[in-house]
Amino acid sequence: MLEVTDRPEQPGEGALPPSKKLRPSSLEDVVVRSEDAAQHGGVGIKSAGYTLTMREIKSDKLTSTAAANWSTAARQAQPPPAFDPSLVQSIYLTELGGGSEQPAALKRVMLLEVSQYLENYLWPHFEAGAASFEHVMSIILM
Repeated sequence: MLEVTDRPEQPGEGALPPSKKLRPSSLEDVVVRSEDAAQHGGVGIKSAGYTLTMREIKSDKLTSTAAANWSTAARQAQPPPAFDPSLVQSIYLTELGGGSEQPAALKRVMLLEVSQYLENYLWPHFEAGAASFEHVMSIILM
């Protein structure tokens, strides 16, 4: 499993250029294993010192939004939920830090990634000539 630390690499210590740093390549690289469960409150996701537990994922409002709008079950419902540009705008402003000088909170982005927001909602409803600024920026940020 990849180990991610918050310690900055010092020049001369074999530091890789930013484009060559190791990145997680599978869910196995980011899931908190059972041996870490007691420390992290259950199985979940971890990244650079941040942990997102299954309990947090299940209880978060984004999870219920995803279930209603872009989950597999929602997309297979008859009729599937209609695309809502105002939902994209709301998520961009509140969860992805749109319009703010501060970056988005990592846990919020992680929740959106786990719910497959990009793959199941943003990309399928993207039309180059008609997409809003918030839609394009959400794709970029995700």
